[in-house]
Amino acid sequence: MLPGSDTKKFVEFHSEEFFDISDLQKEIDHRELMDQQLREAEERYRIIFEQAMDAIVLIDPASASLLQFNGQACRQLGYTPEEYGHLTLYDIDARENRTQLSAHINQLLAHGAETFETLHRTKPGKLRNILVSARPVLLSGTKFLLAIFHDYTERKQMEDDLRAAVIHLEKHSQAKSEFVTNVSHELKTPITSMMYGVRNLLQGIAGPLPDHAVRYLKLFDTECQRLVATINDILDLGKLDNRSLTLSPITAPLKHLVSRCIETFNPQTEASQISIKTMLDPSCLFIRCDTLMIQRVLHNILGNAVKFTPRGGVIRVEVTPDPELQKFARITVTDNGIGIPPEAMAHITERYFRANNQASGSGLGLAISKDIVMLHGGKLTVASPPPLQSQGTAISISLPLADPPTILVADDDATIQTLLRYHLTSQGYRVISAESGQEAILMAEAHHPSLILLDLIMEDIHGTTVILTLKSSHTIPYTPIIAITGATLDEATTDILTRFAIPTVAKPWKIGELMNTIETALLGLTAFQTTQQMEIPR
Repeated sequence: MLPGSDTKKFVEFHSEEFFDISDLQKEIDHRELMDQQLREAEERYRIIFEQAMDAIVLIDPASASLLQFNGQACRQLGYTPEEYGHLTLYDIDARENRTQLSAHINQLLAHGAETFETLHRTKPGKLRNILVSARPVLLSGTKFLLAIFHDYTERKQMEDDLRAAVIHLEKHSQAKSEFVTNVSHELKTPITSMMYGVRNLLQGIAGPLPDHAVRYLKLFDTECQRLVATINDILDLGKLDNRSLTLSPITAPLKHLVSRCIETFNPQTEASQISIKTMLDPSCLFIRCDTLMIQRVLHNILGNAVKFTPRGGVIRVEVTPDPELQKFARITVTDNGIGIPPEAMAHITERYFRANNQASGSGLGLAISKDIVMLHGGKLTVASPPPLQSQGTAISISLPLADPPTILVADDDATIQTLLRYHLTSQGYRVISAESGQEAILMAEAHHPSLILLDLIMEDIHGTTVILTLKSSHTIPYTPIIAITGATLDEATTDILTRFAIPTVAKPWKIGELMNTIETALLGLTAFQTTQQMEIPR
C-alpha cells in the first residue's frame, strides 16, 4: 500500500489521463453535425450541378475525355449518361478538327479562362450553336478543364431572323425612298413649268389681262409654290437622312430676303384681309446663309402663320439681334391665330406631326426647317402663346450675321461714282471703285467682290469686253454683274448680257429700282455658286 501522500499524488497524476465523459459527447455531437452539414452541402451542390440549365463538364486534357458531367450535358446532345461517358470532345465538337482542338486545349491550359463560340453535334447529327466558358482547374495536383456549354441555337436563329428582317425592311425603306424621290422629281418638273407659264402671263407675255384673270393666276402661282415647297421638303428629307444635303452659304441682304418671302403671300393675305407688319433692326443688315434654303424656311413659317391667322388678323415679322447667340440675327414671325395646344408643343417640330388634327399639310415643314436652321449653326424655337398675347404662335429662327458685302463700282464718271458710293454705303455695303475697264478687271481679280456694278461705256474698253474677261476667269466667273447703261443697246451687247443673265439699270436710275436689282442679284448668287459648300456634320 502506498503511503497516504503518495496515493494522493497518484490520483492527481493519473486523473489527467482520463477525458471527461461530457467533453467526449460534445466532440461526438460536433463531428456528427459537421458530417450532416457536409452531406447537406454535397446535396445542394449535387442539385445545383444536376439542375443547371447549362451543361457542366470536367474534361481530361490529355485524352479530351468527358470525365464528369451533369444531366443537362446529356440532354443537350441527346445522349444517355452511359453513352455520354464514353465520348470525347473530338466526338462532339463540329467546328475544330482533332489537331485544332488539341491545340486549343493546350492554349487553355497555358493561358487560363476563355469564352468562345463553337458547334456541337447531337446524337442525331444536328448542329447546335454552343457558347463555351472554359478554365483550367487543379485537382489532386493534376490539371483538368472545367467547361460550361451554353446552347444558344434558338436565340441565334431569332437573331438571324431579326437581322434578315431588318435587312429586308432597310431594302424596302430604300426602295420606298427611291420611289418617293423619283415621283417627287417627276411632279416637280411639270409644276415648275406651270409656274413659269403663269409668271410669264402675269408679266404680260400674252398681252394685258383682266383683273380677275390676274387674281386667279396669282392664286394659281401661290398654290404651285406650295406644291413645290412640299416636294422640296420630301426630297430634302431623304438628303437629311443620308447626310447628303449641302449648303451653299453667301452673304445676303436680310431685309430683301424677308420682303421677298412676304411678297409671295400677297394674294392669300389680300384675300383674307391679313396685314403683315415688319420691323427690322438696323444692326441686322446681312446674314450668312444658303438663301434658297432659308427662303424655304421662311416660306414654311409664314405659310403656317397665314394658314392659322383669322380673317382680318395681323402677322408681325421682326428682325432683331439674337439675345442668346452672339453675332446672330433672330427672325420672329408672330400671329394671333388659334395657337398650338400645350400637349402638342413638345412634338411640333417632329416629322409628320400636325397640331390641331389638321388634315392638310405633310407635317414636314417645321421639322425640316429646324434641321436647315441647325445646319446654319442657329436654332428654331416656338412659343404659343407668344409673350404678352393670350393666343397665337411665335416662331423664331436664328441665323449668323455677316459683314457687309463688297461691291465694285466700275465707272469713269466721277459724279456717278460718288452717287453710287453714297447710295450703297447708306444701305450698309462696302464699296471699292474702278475708273476704267482694265482697272475693273484688276480690282475684281484682286478683291473678289460680291457684286460688280459695271458701266458699259468707258473710254479704254467696252463693258462687254470686261464681262467676257471676268466670265472666263478661273477665280471669279460666278460673281454677279449688273450693267449700267445710258444708251440703246446694240444686238451684240444684248446677246452677251442675255447669255450671262446680266440685268441692266438705265441712267438715270431710280434708287429703289437700283437697290432691288442689286439685292436680287446677290440673293441669286446661290444658283451659280459652286464653292464654299458646307457638308452636314456627321
